[in-house]
Amino acid sequence: MHPKLATWLQSHRPVLNARFANARRRFAALDSDAFLAYLRTDVDALASALNGAPEGVFGELFESLYELGLKLIGQAVIGAGARYPMIVPLWHELALRAPRLMAQSPQRVLSALANACIHVADHGCYPEFHRRLLALTSVSDVDSFLRAGQVAAWRSGLAHYRASALAVARHLDSIALGLALEVPPERAQAELSAQVADRWHGVPGRGPRIVARVGRFRGLGGPFIAPPRVAAVSGEWLARSGDQVFLVHADAFGSSFHAVASELWPGDSHASSNGVRMVGDDLQIGAHKVPMAGQGDITSVAENGKVLAVTRSGTHQIAIVVT
Repeated sequence: MHPKLATWLQSHRPVLNARFANARRRFAALDSDAFLAYLRTDVDALASALNGAPEGVFGELFESLYELGLKLIGQAVIGAGARYPMIVPLWHELALRAPRLMAQSPQRVLSALANACIHVADHGCYPEFHRRLLALTSVSDVDSFLRAGQVAAWRSGLAHYRASALAVARHLDSIALGLALEVPPERAQAELSAQVADRWHGVPGRGPRIVARVGRFRGLGGPFIAPPRVAAVSGEWLARSGDQVFLVHADAFGSSFHAVASELWPGDSHASSNGVRMVGDDLQIGAHKVPMAGQGDITSVAENGKVLAVTRSGTHQIAIVVT
């Protein structure tokens, strides 16, 4: 065991034992052998990765890892049979690649990474998030790294983070912003402005077209038990499937769905009220036609600015159409 870790455990033993006992009362799944293995392997490896850090860093590092370990192992988030096995490897990877970031504020970095992994994994976005996050390790300070990490989570597919990610992106310098948006620093501000102005910026094509198909059958990992219908309320899209209503978030990087109270559903928005109809395999929008694969009759259309959400009887997906 790393000597600094061994010394810390020995000097804090009575307090740590009491904290473990309290945690066992809260988390029935907290196993002493599993927790000891976590200390001897995972925490030890992180201590080794930060060998060159200032002496004062290690107390915060061990304190943070001990508290997080109690909670995350107790909830089966990490450890044997973990729901989110990528968390600890990501901690290690960041400590090895960017020890200065970890050393600046271990508690903030460790907690933020664990929280981010849970959210992106729940949305099936972890591999893309992992790639984007590691591209940020040259960022110089923790505040910028965590802000850029929010941008990375949004651009990895968490569309509901769009507004908050764009807000924090404004506080990044050109280097960190360029890394987060994956453009050269000199183009970063222009790219940010384009993303703010158009949530479909970067989607290929021009003019009226389908820019995304979002949602799928619940049996295949999607939110919908039945082909959905859509409505627009206060600049947002809602989708109804069976007895459930969802708030729909979608942009060029992905989509997400969040269950809301069924009382918010205003009723279907029909094609006829939007001047939209099918003509053969084309969606007729005023004078424009948008090719669409045959998937049944239009069941609802919701307009949000110059963008339509269109549902059809033969699919669990919602077509997003720029007009």
